[in-house]
Amino acid sequence: DTLSICQGDAVQLIADVSPTTLVAEWTSDNGSFTGTGNSLTINPQSFTTYFATVSVPGCSRTDTFTVLVDSIPAPTTLMPADTSVCRGALVVLSSQAYLPSQYPDITHEWSPNIGFESGDSLYNMVIRAVDTVTYYRLTINGGCTVLDSATISILETTTIDISPTDPALCTNSDINLTASSPDITEFEWSIASGGG
Repeated sequence: DTLSICQGDAVQLIADVSPTTLVAEWTSDNGSFTGTGNSLTINPQSFTTYFATVSVPGCSRTDTFTVLVDSIPAPTTLMPADTSVCRGALVVLSSQAYLPSQYPDITHEWSPNIGFESGDSLYNMVIRAVDTVTYYRLTINGGCTVLDSATISILETTTIDISPTDPALCTNSDINLTASSPDITEFEWSIASGGG
């Protein structure tokens, strides 16, 4: 039998022996483990095969159990974790880089699919902010899974009204422009490119 686990996880080895009065002797292929009992807890840090041997006078039987140990590159925290931007802005959600050759079977799944500008199976994601959304990236490598999240919030654009609108003036005439907004009380004026 074979089991995939994440590095740091514990596994319970159970030997189903008959008659039940027999007790299994355990060893490992790399010599890192020996034990006695029909139920043992192990915490392997790398690929390991375990051997359970049951003996009676003149006869013995051995069975094997292999544990595949996977890991996730750390840290996987998304940056920026929470950010506020104007609608339509591009945001890059990223994590610390890792060497793909060390994790050849790792996969990434992003959700929800809102504003994606890059593939939903990539480690990092480019998003065009269209609404306030919490994004999730599920990283899977064998027996390991990690779920990271980041929230992109939309800054609502404040409206500014200027009156009069598109006035027609004679050269060198003066006009009084008034700016108003439900949220802004102080305004800074400037001349548009090409203005006078």
